[in-house]
Amino acid sequence: MVERHGLLTGWFRDRDLYHRIGYLVQVGDSIQDLIDAACTRSHSSFRRDLIRRTQQRLNLTSDDISNLRYGKDNAKCTNVLLLMNVETVLTSKDKGSRFSFHAYVDTWSLEHIHAQNPEAFGKETERRDWLRAHRKKIQETDWGAGKKSAVDGLLERINAHLELAEGKTDDAGFEEIFRSVLSLFSAPGADLADGDLHGLGNLALLQRDLNSKLNNAVFALKREQVIALDEAGAYLLPCTRNVFLKYYTASADQQLSLWGPQDQDAYYAKLIDKVKPFLLRDDTLAVGAQA
Repeated sequence: MVERHGLLTGWFRDRDLYHRIGYLVQVGDSIQDLIDAACTRSHSSFRRDLIRRTQQRLNLTSDDISNLRYGKDNAKCTNVLLLMNVETVLTSKDKGSRFSFHAYVDTWSLEHIHAQNPEAFGKETERRDWLRAHRKKIQETDWGAGKKSAVDGLLERINAHLELAEGKTDDAGFEEIFRSVLSLFSAPGADLADGDLHGLGNLALLQRDLNSKLNNAVFALKREQVIALDEAGAYLLPCTRNVFLKYYTASADQQLSLWGPQDQDAYYAKLIDKVKPFLLRDDTLAVGAQA
């Protein structure tokens, strides 16, 4: 018991081991298995083994990552994004910073950075709340003279829909407005196809209770709410905070109220950069991957 306690204390004090082991435990490795591995290997061999174990846990190539999709690969998407966050903290210039595995519990879920689809609204009250929130954001945004007519027309359609009696609104009418709002807040050249909406370039991790507040809002509104949460002291994962504050997008490409191809590309490139050491080669099949 004393030896185990000393080993765990050493792992906690060693910043590299703390993050590597913390991630593995979070995604399914047992503490006892890691202790056994540490006791049968040299220090340097154990460190290499942690990389190998992470590769096995992910069991992904860069091509595999590009094909991961929300709804089909949620567990894998979550593990990749968690690793990005852990590595972001570990490789930061602040050598005193540590990822909070204590704060990262089972109440986290995948969040679309930009809204996904109108089918997620199960109740009329949810649709009305969404329309009111986005009407306010549209009214607060400076669209320029070139878009005035289209924006005014969209606001008229939103108002007309909200003025309908309770129970008289229709799904088709809401979906048409939903798509128009998404299009208005989408950057030029953005493709609203499944690949762009549900790939890792449009996903982040957020606490489930916070996720429910932001779900299906356009980027501009989510960004505003995330900033408010950050100012209020809510716990946000570093990469989630970074993505909504647009830290990954070059300053020359900044459009703070829009989430477009340049934003997705920059975010996805950073993700690959952080997890690349733990990916299998594209021409390699994983053998003996852990469940």
